[in-house]
Amino acid sequence: MDYLKVWTSFRQTISTLNDSEKGRLFDAMLMYAETGEEPAEFKGNERFLWIVAKQDIDRTAQKCEALKANASKGGIAKSRNQQALANDSKSCQILANDSKSCQMEANPALNIKKYKVKKDKEIINNIFAQFWAAYPRHEAKQTALKAFEKINPDEELLAKMLSAIEKQKRTSQWQENNGQYIPHPATWLNQRRWEDEVTTSQPKAQIPAQGYHQRDYSNAQEDAFERMMALGG
Repeated sequence: MDYLKVWTSFRQTISTLNDSEKGRLFDAMLMYAETGEEPAEFKGNERFLWIVAKQDIDRTAQKCEALKANASKGGIAKSRNQQALANDSKSCQILANDSKSCQMEANPALNIKKYKVKKDKEIINNIFAQFWAAYPRHEAKQTALKAFEKINPDEELLAKMLSAIEKQKRTSQWQENNGQYIPHPATWLNQRRWEDEVTTSQPKAQIPAQGYHQRDYSNAQEDAFERMMALGG
């Protein structure tokens, strides 16, 4: 195929990728459109969008071949076909005789949007898995996932979350009674608890009186003990 057609809605589809991932994806799309060869492997999240990109390229190539065949039957010169195929915006108008063909060709964009939602779900599930593995209380996972999806953290925010979890794990509140007071993960997310200021306080050491074993006394026992010591034992 001599050209690569990309709908403007594809910009939203790749919005979750960084610049390097976008570059690798478009390079793979160009190579596939030109040679039909697929990349051996991907290095990042662009692999999640490659399937829909490949399918769109294949679909466009099939439609172009069909339109060229129909055009030749209608007596349109090959030179005119080539000129139309080279121009993205005019190919439907020249090779098809009605506006419906353009609308039908635009339908794959709707499929891309549906596929985007599915793939975005996969990406955020992978990111959520990192949060879930780090968080020490594993309850109501689906509720936590919904809260996580609303936040939709980027790499920087996820790093802040994971760092906050590690700090909060060391607090006395989270360690008390085997983690009884650790918030549910959904609560922690909804309340943006990664923004909490964490202070760790060391328990004061109790130094027993010299010559005596450390014990716990009630007030009455302490008074009796002091009177006994005053009388000489």
